[in-house]
Amino acid sequence: MTICKGGFKLGTYNYEDEGKDFGETVRIDIINEKVRKSEELNPSPEPKDTQDENDDNDGNTEYSSQGSYDGGNEPLGNSIVRLSIIGGVVVFVFIFAVVFLSQSDLIGGVKAENTETNNNDISQGVAQDEGQYAIILNADSNRTVSFYNIKDKTHLSLTVDNATILTDSKGGSINYSELKIGDVVVVSERDDTGNADKIRIPDDVWHKENITGVKVDTSAGTVEYSDVIYTYGDDTFFVEDGNSVYPGDISETDTVTLIGKNNALFVARLEKSHGHLVFKNLDKIENAVIKVDGEVAEIDKANSMLEIVEGGHKIVVSGTNIEDYAININIISNDTTVVDLNETNSIKKTNTGVIKLNVNQSDYTVILDGVPYLQSTTEIIAEKGKHKIEIVKPGYEKTGVDVEVKDKAAEVNIKLKELKVSEEKTEVSEGNVSVYSTPGWAKVYIDGEYIGIAPVMKKLSYGEHYIKAELEGYDEFRTHIIVNSPDKAITAKFE
Repeated sequence: MTICKGGFKLGTYNYEDEGKDFGETVRIDIINEKVRKSEELNPSPEPKDTQDENDDNDGNTEYSSQGSYDGGNEPLGNSIVRLSIIGGVVVFVFIFAVVFLSQSDLIGGVKAENTETNNNDISQGVAQDEGQYAIILNADSNRTVSFYNIKDKTHLSLTVDNATILTDSKGGSINYSELKIGDVVVVSERDDTGNADKIRIPDDVWHKENITGVKVDTSAGTVEYSDVIYTYGDDTFFVEDGNSVYPGDISETDTVTLIGKNNALFVARLEKSHGHLVFKNLDKIENAVIKVDGEVAEIDKANSMLEIVEGGHKIVVSGTNIEDYAININIISNDTTVVDLNETNSIKKTNTGVIKLNVNQSDYTVILDGVPYLQSTTEIIAEKGKHKIEIVKPGYEKTGVDVEVKDKAAEVNIKLKELKVSEEKTEVSEGNVSVYSTPGWAKVYIDGEYIGIAPVMKKLSYGEHYIKAELEGYDEFRTHIIVNSPDKAITAKFE
């Protein structure tokens, strides 16, 4: 569009005469006359003395530098400049947004919210080409195993059939019953059938079994044992009897099995937890010394409390103003047992006695009045009166004696006899014993040793064995069995 000198645009003028209809022919001289009058009524200011840098014509056409134009139109050059500025601003905003978002970790995903969990990734120690390293979450009686894939952080369930190959870390064959909750294995599926092709215990995964003195730092996400620090993450499994355990609840007194690779911790399995022993009126004992199973124990004097591993223990309290006070107690996991030391004023050594055991074998279990004691116990403090003692050892006949505790120590000599097995069975010396419970989930002990939560299977030598099962809210289940076949099963019924 050509803009006339003075800034008036010919294109904005209405060529219609006010008294004429639109479309009627108007003479050119009339038009010129109206243009002239318009210029007289609206004189244009003098243009600024500027040179158009893009003036490549004959110089007869001039461009106005006015800031506004009739009809809202403006020169093409100014429009281009304005568009260029807007475009530059848009590009700048886009670049700034990209840089800002990339620094905020929002590109390529959603930024994780702040949580109390740590960011340690235990899967970094497992290379992609090493197969499916997985943690066994459950292995039921139908031979269905649930796994947690450490690398992919996914769950899967596979059935173990007759074609499944089960091997240990050395390549030797193992039984299905030997798979434990919390074990780390390398597993593969057979052609998307839902059946396990191979399950093997990897040789590059370390195990530290039944250890004590484990220190857990929940703020750093680390576990320390024997001056070595291991890292755990949100997907590290802390379990006890198949149930999850908060890492901070693990104490140095607990018995733990650790499983991991390099410095990454995959599993912390709590084998034996702890309870608390509280002494009332401990402040009344002068120079008090407390021994647990013959070892001097450090007690928290502020609350007179002692942290102690679950199970049976012999406690002896001594002081300068009392005679030794001895008691046998059974500590329950996550429970508190209270001992009132006021009783020491009346309970003297004359009310208790000592039973000394001389057994011709080692690694035996002592059962006093139906209560099992620590393996190879040689001395028991018991109240005066008659007691029943049984000695049990795999492969030997059970031997029981009656003993009466008096003022003097009662000394008992016991000779265990090796169990005789029929000649046709001499080639087989062990059998699998399966223990079930009704209701389920009972704690099972065999020969005084904790085995696990029912149902459980244990390979035992031929002979007589002592079985105990505990279920909260019920009386203990106790029985003896004789293993004389490759497989034997028993059900602990709680009523």
